[in-house]
Amino acid sequence: MLTPAGAECYCSKPTASRWRDLAAKLFPSIAPRPDTRKENAQNPAMAKLPFISVILVFGDERGRADHLASWTQQQTLEGDRFEVIAVTTGEQSSQADEIRSYLRPQDRLLCFETNKPFELIAPAVKVSTGDILFFSEDHCIAEPDCLETTLDYMENTNTAGASVRWGHINPNSFAVMEQRLADRDLASWIDGDSWNRLRLRGFFISREAYLDAGGFEGPYEQFSEVLLAARLHASGNPIGYLDKGGINHINTSTFGELFSNVWKYAYNECRFCDEGDAEMAERYFAHALLAMHGASGDSATRAALKKATGAVLRRILSERPVRRWSEIAGLSLTWFRLVSPYLLGARGRQWSAYAMLYMAQLRVIVWRNDDDRRLRAFIDFWMRGAECARADYMAGGAKRRFERLPVWRGHGLDVAALGAAGCHGVETHNGTTFFWTQPACQFVVDQPPADCRMTIRTAGFRNLRERLPIGLFWNDNALPDPIIDGDRISVPVSSQLFASGAEQRLTVVVPPLSTPGTSETRKLGLPICALQFEPA
Repeated sequence: MLTPAGAECYCSKPTASRWRDLAAKLFPSIAPRPDTRKENAQNPAMAKLPFISVILVFGDERGRADHLASWTQQQTLEGDRFEVIAVTTGEQSSQADEIRSYLRPQDRLLCFETNKPFELIAPAVKVSTGDILFFSEDHCIAEPDCLETTLDYMENTNTAGASVRWGHINPNSFAVMEQRLADRDLASWIDGDSWNRLRLRGFFISREAYLDAGGFEGPYEQFSEVLLAARLHASGNPIGYLDKGGINHINTSTFGELFSNVWKYAYNECRFCDEGDAEMAERYFAHALLAMHGASGDSATRAALKKATGAVLRRILSERPVRRWSEIAGLSLTWFRLVSPYLLGARGRQWSAYAMLYMAQLRVIVWRNDDDRRLRAFIDFWMRGAECARADYMAGGAKRRFERLPVWRGHGLDVAALGAAGCHGVETHNGTTFFWTQPACQFVVDQPPADCRMTIRTAGFRNLRERLPIGLFWNDNALPDPIIDGDRISVPVSSQLFASGAEQRLTVVVPPLSTPGTSETRKLGLPICALQFEPA
């Protein structure tokens, strides 16, 4: 619950303000700009002009009061076309006088007793008066034409709003890694098919669209950004991207800051998937549901995957001479990860996740003179932080049972299966939509008992050598060696292998794809764009 830190700060008039008023009388040229909003309201021509409310959230260690100057003193947009509402946590109440010194008469400062900055947004929106809401953070510095280009965009497009371009301010070499990661992902982020463009560091939206979508849900903290983007997309108001007039963002400079942000995002993503709208979770956050399913310890699925992985390992080891050492190592690690839940339990999975996190942190430190390896380690640290959050959440006991999910639903993929365990989310590359499996994956197939031929199409995203050891199992029974033809893997399935019920289980095991020299940190098995069955 939010409680005001004393009186609302914009109502008080401290000593510093009285000195400014005296200086304005003695030197009229430096007097602050008067509040002309009442005059504009009485002028029909001015009353029709859009008005922007800039909401700046304080509460980050990187934030400073003088960043406000870029909004209140340096914007090219006329000062009477926007207001600034700075909102702070109780921890920043000591900065109130300094923050207020950068505000104009029409601006406001709100202080509330909470340690969750995202909970500050709702009261700020409530007191704002703008037709357009512009959100940013205390560690962002606006470019002079930021609000002018915002107004131009809203007046000349039919979209609900947009995120603005952001530049980078890097306090140290660690922060440079965040910039490199952002630059790498920018193309996919602003792609026309992307719905997840909303970032609190700098975006604007019409007041009506924001309120209709429910706004930021403060208790979900960092995850509330993506949740709002999903709700806007679901309501037909996706956020666009404005490649000019943006902000400059001060990047994360310590392991602690990065881990805190990643952990809060992933933990609250788990909370929503467990407690929130199940249909929305499946539509927009299937990757998290799949990860939670993998961490939930589904014993039957894990047992089948472990058995199948062990069978493929034995097959490779039986070859003479043994030459597939990299594949043996990759599958051995896959097998260990499947076995570890039985050996370690929920708490053990937590310890394992944090051990991998610290290993990634060590690699970031060790590779400080190798930019490519350090970036890979930085991304791994980021991903391991999310795994730690999921392990922490699942160790506390999830309320919902996480079943195998059809990750391909709504993406137009020809996959004749009801769901899967051990898959990554759907992605698009060069116009082709597909998803990666993990090295060990299981599909639930609704296929009537009959002799048939199964075909997996990979779209050519992995080189399928004729001797690539692919293990295919139907209800735990090994299928014959598949026929590999270009990007197609096909194999006959005998009706004698079908279970009595309608649902059948297809297990796929393949050595993990080696991705040296890239920033890929996922464990990748097969890329799949189609899974088809035809009568034999």
